[in-house]
Amino acid sequence: MLKLKYPVPRITTTISRQAARTLFTLMPQGEPEILSSDLGLLDRLCDEIRTRVNPPVQITSHPQRVGSHSCLALNFKGKLCSSIDLLITVNSHLSWPTEDDYHHPRWYMTVVDAADLLYLQLYLAHKLSAKHTK
Repeated sequence: MLKLKYPVPRITTTISRQAARTLFTLMPQGEPEILSSDLGLLDRLCDEIRTRVNPPVQITSHPQRVGSHSCLALNFKGKLCSSIDLLITVNSHLSWPTEDDYHHPRWYMTVVDAADLLYLQLYLAHKLSAKHTK
């Protein structure tokens, strides 16, 4: 069994000067943080998944490489076999699914680095688990 450390991120309105502009601020030995504006976008992503996929949500991860970029394809499947695919690419900047993406079954997102990629996967699994669904 794989067990990963996942402290819930603290919500902040500013990031420190030492921190790069990432989705999650993960300073060594520090508490993880997320900007309130990013949390709003992340909550929207979770809401869009819940709207299209009936809980409980099963998440399957497929690490991939697209060109020279590391990616993670996440498949979210609900109890009625409805599903959504989200491709998260490590691409040195942060972008969210567009309004148009949400009208299709495949969404795209980029994150700054592998730490954001892994923490995002943990966050989504935590928020979409049966005990945390709305």
